[in-house]
Amino acid sequence: MNMLDNLRQWLSVAQPLTTPIGDPGSELEREIQRREATVAALQLAEAKYEEIFRNCVEGIFQSTPKGCYISANPALAAIYGYDSPEEMMACVENIADQLYVDRGTREKFVSEIQEQGVLRDFISRVKRKDGRIIWVRENVRAVRGQGGVILYYEGNVSDITDWKETEEKLIAAKEAAEEANRVKGQFLASMSHELRTPLTAIIGFSEMLLEDARIERKEEWIDDLERILSSSHHLLGIINDLLDLSKIEAGRLELNPEPINVRDLILELADAVKTSVSKRHNHLVVRTGAEDCHAVIDKLRLRKCLLNLVGNACKFTDHGSVTIALDHFDKQGEPWLRLSVSDTGIGMCEEQTAKIFEPFAQADPSVSKKYGGPGLGLAITKRFCDMMRGRIFVKSQKGEGSTFTMEFPTRLPKVTSDTGQLLNRVKALPGARRLLIIEDDHLTSKLLTVALQNAGMETRVARTGADGISQAASWKPEAITLDIGLPDMEGWEVLRKLKEHPATADIPVIIVTIDAARHKAIEMGAEDYLFKPVQPAALIGTLASHGIKSNLPPVLLVNDSDEMRRMTARMLESSGFSVLEASTTAQALTLLSSTQPGLAVLEPSLNTVDTLQLLDYLQSRIGADRIPVFVITPDELPVADRDKLHGKVQLILARSQMRREDFLRFVREAVSVGAMQSHRRTGSILAAAPPTPPV
Repeated sequence: MNMLDNLRQWLSVAQPLTTPIGDPGSELEREIQRREATVAALQLAEAKYEEIFRNCVEGIFQSTPKGCYISANPALAAIYGYDSPEEMMACVENIADQLYVDRGTREKFVSEIQEQGVLRDFISRVKRKDGRIIWVRENVRAVRGQGGVILYYEGNVSDITDWKETEEKLIAAKEAAEEANRVKGQFLASMSHELRTPLTAIIGFSEMLLEDARIERKEEWIDDLERILSSSHHLLGIINDLLDLSKIEAGRLELNPEPINVRDLILELADAVKTSVSKRHNHLVVRTGAEDCHAVIDKLRLRKCLLNLVGNACKFTDHGSVTIALDHFDKQGEPWLRLSVSDTGIGMCEEQTAKIFEPFAQADPSVSKKYGGPGLGLAITKRFCDMMRGRIFVKSQKGEGSTFTMEFPTRLPKVTSDTGQLLNRVKALPGARRLLIIEDDHLTSKLLTVALQNAGMETRVARTGADGISQAASWKPEAITLDIGLPDMEGWEVLRKLKEHPATADIPVIIVTIDAARHKAIEMGAEDYLFKPVQPAALIGTLASHGIKSNLPPVLLVNDSDEMRRMTARMLESSGFSVLEASTTAQALTLLSSTQPGLAVLEPSLNTVDTLQLLDYLQSRIGADRIPVFVITPDELPVADRDKLHGKVQLILARSQMRREDFLRFVREAVSVGAMQSHRRTGSILAAAPPTPPV
């Protein structure tokens, strides 16, 4: 019986009140009315709560700390597969054993709620009445009595099985995609090696054959070799673009920012692309301003972006102009660069420019048929710009031309790695052998100069016989190479005067000519005779046979690919370098036990442990500053791998990006500097005795 019933019972037995309104009796009646209204409101609220409790789509419950249900709504019973809350509470006597699938779940639940008082998003697996496993999320609080003792738990339960299964499918799909990406990466790496290795050999041998053909003036060969070389470079460029795009999409392409002068880079690039610009009768305009423009940026990527844009402009412009412009500006207080490449070519409409930066995109099918190309250059340029915190955009008018503009911050985060910074150029070593070249043909004199300088010798060139005689008397070279067909007098006359003059009579003279007159040359006092075209190795060998040997130590090549090693060796030998070859680390160590090279060039397709052992030995043997070490890789190394070589090598070259002339220049600089340092420490080159290599 509630309080209201008690009140009514009391009123029924009480004497009727006859007092008028306003006396105590009337106040009592009003109090009864107020209480009746409060009770009615409470009953209404209770009915609404009961309706919410029974109709809520989430399960609601109260349970004891021991794991028995005190109350539950129909939604909770439905989640667990029961027909009614009454059936569920009758069947489930121990939540820990009968509901939770994973052992220890209830203990974790109790432990966390005791510690925190409230438990949010507690996810677990539970077993339904029919045995099916589902996932649920619980939000629960502990209701405490006097002294903080937990009386019961109350909260809500949601069935998240669909969400969990979707999540698991997404995780599985992500893992499958990552595995597919890994397999694709392995495939690309393998195909990169299989495609680029023979292609690089084709390019290398073609360059050497082309150089020989030019020296021998075999015009019928030059055109065909240039076509082979051009096609090979084109194919290698496509392969490199595909690999770059794949790396970017996989997030495996890393930047290597370094301090550069952007103005110098543009001028160097402009000089390199003059031939391709003129092929379609275009002229190149460069606007960089007079001041240097310094930045810390990835030089290789920036150069690639510019080459892509200039190449694109040249391809779609005929009898017009291509303009490269450099500017700088401030963006939110930070210095930025702006580089643009404009052309007066065919241009594009708005619809075409909207998709121009997509991979394999062309303005339209007719463009692809007429101009060719896989449509990767602009896509890669866009991604490089994004990686360098920059942007690229295009303005174009159909029939009037296009302008592509790139904008970058001038400073990107510097990568902690000094591999790739090379040594200063050295023109001649102390005590270098001095040779005078008397030759009017510029191509021949350049060939002889490069070969002799690569051998560590100091050279001078005389274009006439009179100048040659004068320089020989004043400079006193240790040997002279003499051409017979000079513009002012015959080489025979020069030879006669050299041998008659007391200051030059003892200088060895080597005749270099196309004429077959060896016997006459020897009779007139020449030490030897070489036919044009002169092979650098033959010239160096001839000088050595007369006691004029190179001051430079040999270059050690270590590569387990006979074809690639031989190609690199021939490239070096044809430029005047002495070469030692090893196909294994063991062979390299054997050579090092008796010889001290001036440079080691490693292509570590060898066992990694063996390569690192060889690097450690080279360092411990004569010090990293005494023998430069170059590492040539099929492709660019990630920053993490470059950092592993930190302090062990002077230069890392990606064969896919390596140009022959750059490689030869690097080798000459490194060998010269290594020999210079050895000279300074020992007083003579190659003076240090090599220690015993590791077993």
